[in-house]
Amino acid sequence: KTAYEIKECDWSSDVCSSDLLVEFSLILPVFLALVMGVVEFAVAMNATLGVNHASQDAAHVAAIAGNTPGADCLILQQIERSITTPADASRVTAVEVSRTSLAGNVVYASSRFVRGGSLTCRLADGSQLSVPYTQSTNGYPVSDRCNVLAGCPTLGRSTVDAIGVAVGYHYDWITPLGAILPLIGHADTPGDARGWTFDRRSVFRMEPVL
Repeated sequence: KTAYEIKECDWSSDVCSSDLLVEFSLILPVFLALVMGVVEFAVAMNATLGVNHASQDAAHVAAIAGNTPGADCLILQQIERSITTPADASRVTAVEVSRTSLAGNVVYASSRFVRGGSLTCRLADGSQLSVPYTQSTNGYPVSDRCNVLAGCPTLGRSTVDAIGVAVGYHYDWITPLGAILPLIGHADTPGDARGWTFDRRSVFRMEPVL
């Protein structure tokens, strides 16, 4: 029926009512999917921005901390502080601290930390700092980081390092969209909520010392 025919319809007619119900039932699923998509996209984008902000803050801390004792724990602590609602720090999957090219497109060495367990570092002032991570690889230990402007000959560096921090994150769908369209998500392990796993990395040049 055209819009004009529907307008002129006799509302007491069962035929008219059934036609409208059919049209409504066809439009409603599309409308709900559209609304859920908008909501899901908005929250997911917010989580992406939050993780990106956390990687920037952590890379800045890494650049300032340099090779001081406990630098890794300070980096991880900053990530925990920077990821705020609606993102959730418990959804961080892993953190990678790397020596990279200044553009960040080449990784020379890296240390990886997985969310879970506990990692304790002794800081320069003698105090201890614990963060909810476990170190899985140690390819770029604190002692191998060069923050000397003239370079570190013993490490084979001619100037300060460019240090990058990559934060991996698993976003869980908050609407039934993941169940309706299972191809857009995946489960890391059986039983996990479907969602989207991504990472964001930021790179800074280490603050030099003379």
